Amino acid sequence: MRASMVTATRRNPFRIIDIFQNWRKKRASDCLVLRQRDNQVLAVAARGTPLQFQENRVPFQPSSFSDLEPLRRSFQTIVDRLAPDIAGHPRRTGGSLDVGGRELRYIDLHSVYWQSRQIFIDRLYDLDIPSRSPVILDCGAHIGLATLFFANRFPTAQVHAFEADPTIADALAFNVGSFGLSRVTVHRQAVWVNEGTIRFSATGDDSGSLLPDGDTGTLVSTMRLRDFIEGHEVDLLKLDIEGSEFAVLADCEGALKNVRALIAEVHLFGQRDASLANLLTVIERSGFRYTLSDLHQPVWLPCPARPPFRQLHTSLGLVTVFAWR
Repeated sequence: MRASMVTATRRNPFRIIDIFQNWRKKRASDCLVLRQRDNQVLAVAARGTPLQFQENRVPFQPSSFSDLEPLRRSFQTIVDRLAPDIAGHPRRTGGSLDVGGRELRYIDLHSVYWQSRQIFIDRLYDLDIPSRSPVILDCGAHIGLATLFFANRFPTAQVHAFEADPTIADALAFNVGSFGLSRVTVHRQAVWVNEGTIRFSATGDDSGSLLPDGDTGTLVSTMRLRDFIEGHEVDLLKLDIEGSEFAVLADCEGALKNVRALIAEVHLFGQRDASLANLLTVIERSGFRYTLSDLHQPVWLPCPARPPFRQLHTSLGLVTVFAWR
């Protein structure tokens, strides 16, 4: 994963690690055991610890991971074995993986692959938190990989995981129980600018988004993030909410004084009122320093107009903002 950096002058607490890996081709016997919900075998492992579908796993046990290293090794194995043929696996088909003896349910294998690389291999979300009992908000938690990272990186943290997609929230809740994350609270809600309900476009992967003006889609519950922040001292606010970050951060501006560090994935997908400049202004006015990293061109999305620069294949963008005090 490439990272383009625009860095502020003072040291930041995030440990952003750029890892360039040369994926080597593996024999068929090196593939992982992977099954979809219909129990169809996609690949079989002849050596190493197989990653097997297990439907009737005990739903809750105390976490056995004393630190991140066992988790990192497990996800490294998953990434290494999926890398040679990730494009060959079907999209938006649920299943399970065995991660260190715990069942991890997923909705879309591609999303698991890329999130595993980003979160556990590149450790893009790693940071130093001085508090002994930090409060972490994982907004747009998906199936819980970032939640799992935070809960094991900071064992005494209170983690609040928010997920709007009802199907994905089911997988999130199961995974929290499967990994014994007793200090994690799952909120089956979208974070938004008011409390109530809103239409949600469920895509069956990690790109579902809110439809503020829509009359179609799934009706989901919303929680005003500002109200939650005003009632807590938040050590880390992580946002991956597929375009809603512009409205949500603008609404939270007066309450962001309660947030010590912020990670926001910014989706510049041509939405109305989606201004990176305005978002960064809110962050600056709230007293943060910030870094921009992990810049991508989302070439998988239709582009309304290609820019004149030959090396740019789209006018759309995806970038992560890291902010701290």
